[in-house]
Amino acid sequence: MPNFSYEQFQEIISEIDSDFLTAHNQRYTKTHPYHLHKSINPCPFEGDLLKAKVVLLLANPHYRINESSENDHKRIEGWGIWGLSTQTNESLYGWWRPRLKQFINNVDDEDEWKELSWKVASFQSVAWASVNFHKCDQLPSKKLMAKTLQKLATKRNDIIFVVMRNKAYWMKILDGINAKVVFIKNPRCSFLTYNNMLNTSDWNILETSLKSSMRKF
Repeated sequence: MPNFSYEQFQEIISEIDSDFLTAHNQRYTKTHPYHLHKSINPCPFEGDLLKAKVVLLLANPHYRINESSENDHKRIEGWGIWGLSTQTNESLYGWWRPRLKQFINNVDDEDEWKELSWKVASFQSVAWASVNFHKCDQLPSKKLMAKTLQKLATKRNDIIFVVMRNKAYWMKILDGINAKVVFIKNPRCSFLTYNNMLNTSDWNILETSLKSSMRKF
């Protein structure tokens, strides 16, 4: 799938993961933090993988009890990473915006956030949401996502990959591929800031790629 169609990935993932989800969720029932919430559909990635300058490598979508909904995993027209838009649940943009606000001049300017949403994308190792992360090593779509990332990294050697979680896993997937990969210092503090870069010299690369083109006031 060279066009990296989000909706196509959702359909394929839902189909190939069906049996796994049934067995997994029989073991981890709805109130268990490892339960994979099929009702809100998978979210394999956010943003435009063919145009984004930076791709954040994550673990899986977080499920927020009494807040998460199917709409969380639907694209919003005009946005790359739609989780940056205030058209989403407050808990969703309330998660995304603090993590990327270092690249914004005016946090109240929706146009700035929209511009940033096209410069950055996110990519999950597990496409299904849960309260707590489970590796799900036998999940069929996990292999699909790994191959997709390898294809992306090979197709676009201009991308900067930022490992936010699961360093060992992502390095295994990208092993042998000529890709620019940078790391945050603390995976439990998933904020893109100068002080949270494992190598602070990488901050300049991110800032150059993601900084706002809009005027500072």
